[in-house]
Amino acid sequence: MKEMTTAELRARVQAGEAPGSSYTLLDVREPDEVAATAIDGSLRIPLSQVVERMGELDPGVPTIVHCAGGTRSKRAIAALQEAGFQGELVNLAGGVRAWNQEA
Repeated sequence: MKEMTTAELRARVQAGEAPGSSYTLLDVREPDEVAATAIDGSLRIPLSQVVERMGELDPGVPTIVHCAGGTRSKRAIAALQEAGFQGELVNLAGGVRAWNQEA
């Protein structure tokens, strides 16, 4: 499974490469978690809905998947791969917690 650090993602954002341009940033946390803190530009699809809503993902660009700490994002990637999603899937190591610690 491919992984990206929050520092690598932050470098892309600071270089002007915002989510939705050349990649999708997918947040698989629950709505109450997203309401508390989120990474700007994320597409929000809870883990429980990720397979049924995978049509919202563009397989033509990488999808960087994150959650609070990395466990659910790995589960989401496995579920999407098992369901036949053809795009590149990348796990954001450490999730939102790591993102907020580096801010």
